[in-house]
Amino acid sequence: MGKKQLFINLSSTILAFSTSLFISFILTPYLIKHLGKEAYSFYPMSNNFIGYITILTLALNSMVARFMSISYSSENYFEADCYFSSTFFSNVFVVLIIFFPISFFVTYLDCFLNIPTEILFDVKLLFFLVFLSLLINLVSSAFGVATFVANRLDLKAVGDLTQGILKIFLFFFLFYTYEASIVFIGIVAVILSCYNLFVQLYFKNKLLPNLSLSLRKIRISSIVTLLSSGFWNVVNSLGMSLLLGMSLFMTNFFIGAQAGGDLAMALMLPAFVSGIITMIVSVLLPRMTNIYSNKDSESLINEVLYSQKLLSLLTTVPISLLIIFGEKFFMLWVPSEYSDVLPVLSFILLLPLFVHGNMWSIYSTNIVLNKVKTPSLLLLFCGFLSVFFIIISVSFISKSVYVIPIVTTFISICYYLFFIPFYAAKQMSVSLFTFYPSIIKSFFFLVIFIYISTLIFDFIYVGSWSDFFGFGLIFAILGFCMHLLIILSKNEILLSYEFLIKFILKINSRVKNV
Repeated sequence: MGKKQLFINLSSTILAFSTSLFISFILTPYLIKHLGKEAYSFYPMSNNFIGYITILTLALNSMVARFMSISYSSENYFEADCYFSSTFFSNVFVVLIIFFPISFFVTYLDCFLNIPTEILFDVKLLFFLVFLSLLINLVSSAFGVATFVANRLDLKAVGDLTQGILKIFLFFFLFYTYEASIVFIGIVAVILSCYNLFVQLYFKNKLLPNLSLSLRKIRISSIVTLLSSGFWNVVNSLGMSLLLGMSLFMTNFFIGAQAGGDLAMALMLPAFVSGIITMIVSVLLPRMTNIYSNKDSESLINEVLYSQKLLSLLTTVPISLLIIFGEKFFMLWVPSEYSDVLPVLSFILLLPLFVHGNMWSIYSTNIVLNKVKTPSLLLLFCGFLSVFFIIISVSFISKSVYVIPIVTTFISICYYLFFIPFYAAKQMSVSLFTFYPSIIKSFFFLVIFIYISTLIFDFIYVGSWSDFFGFGLIFAILGFCMHLLIILSKNEILLSYEFLIKFILKINSRVKNV
């Protein structure tokens, strides 16, 4: 039953991710067409600000599912109730505290961002509605742990899927019925947050009927436990936001709304690759954790190396394809807003993800070993360093749209390429260069494959989506075969083949049972 549920969870998560990606693929050019790229750029920017505020509550909310799962599975329902009530009422308290600072920020938003005068009111209203959706989501977050505690992530995926369908319906209804406005994005965000609140509350009552909210069950000790356990998650997320999440805001602030619009569109392809990395790591991490729990260090090292190669295989080829087909993608995706800036920006932003894809399983090793303090502190330092060099660069060197992505890319590559593998190797007591052969092979593959593909590309014509996906599939098959032979040993190829066959058989079996 456990393996069956794992497969159901994994399949539904992949389906939800694919659906979300498809929605973004369809909606983004639709919104850009109706709003313009400058106005559209404030949509992902508002989401970035939500991410910044969420960091404040991350220490509390990032660990509640873990502690509630342990308490609930051991049938200590009172302790689970204490964590549940403490988290819920703490979030309500946070909502009341941050509402007024958020309102002040929105009122004077034009002091922080470059906003065209004709859409100033609409952008302020967008930010207010998006922040309101954040506050609603904070209230509902305590209910959201139910699917995790009950190991029913498939239900969470179902909720995500229905939200996606509702999102599409609302956007097309509003834009078809009324004159286009960026405010509609905020209205949709609030409606989806309310829908999510009711869905999570339903799942909580269905899956965890024993849990109940009570002011009497608030425990300072429970809050302290959650905060202390989640502290380094906050530091890590803050560092990540400063390093990679500030580009859009700083581009708007220092360079302008038009440059921010270009960057917002260029971020689509990196976001796709980042989603792949996150999804694959979520599958590999539990296996690495299980091996570590058996105190078998040699098997853990072998598993990390294999995971590194597997993740590299599944990310390097898509990255190379996006670099090769990047120009054609943007021509087809946003023809009315296309400029030569977009594929260049996308290329710059994809480079650090090549390193991430080859090093993320190693980064996850620090989580498995519970050695996150030093990496988190250094990541925070790199984040501040990135902001510092961005300010220096745009103030004294150039205000080109490329400057900010180049700075963040360079610092990010240095962190993940040099510190992470060295630190993990030291913690695992292996050679400092243990993890480099894989990324060196992947780098040579990337260069050779892009070079060969560019030569072939001169003899083909990509003028439609059917051409794009047809030639893309051919290049993808060629790339995966080449990379497979370069990076994996014979035994690893056989292991991957067996895993793939089992996965296909499981899918086939599940389809027959539907």
